Amino acid sequence: MQKVEELPMQIKKKYLLKSKDSRKNLVRIEADLRSMVSFRQLNLMDEKFGLREAFDVIFCRNVIHYFDHPTKERLINKFYNHLIPGGFLFIGNSETLDKINTPLHQITPTIYQMPI
Repeated sequence: MQKVEELPMQIKKKYLLKSKDSRKNLVRIEADLRSMVSFRQLNLMDEKFGLREAFDVIFCRNVIHYFDHPTKERLINKFYNHLIPGGFLFIGNSETLDKINTPLHQITPTIYQMPI
């Protein structure tokens, strides 16, 4: 629950549901929003990840720091190719895209955006 405390109240009321068990400090996303989210297992080394569609947001947290520089750059640019214009890439706190040749723009240290 503490991770959503900073969200504006109107967002919390619109999209978050409190746990039915008041002893649990949990929330879940409301069904309409939840239905728009998809999770997939994929091989990051596959040329196009086996995906055809573009995404609004890609989360790849705490993974890219395991790869060498050329592999990171290829991977980040594959993510770029799967984002809609204005889409976001979230990476881990311990990761950086410094010295990675990519058209993504840094918004915060861990959030990058595809140009619109």
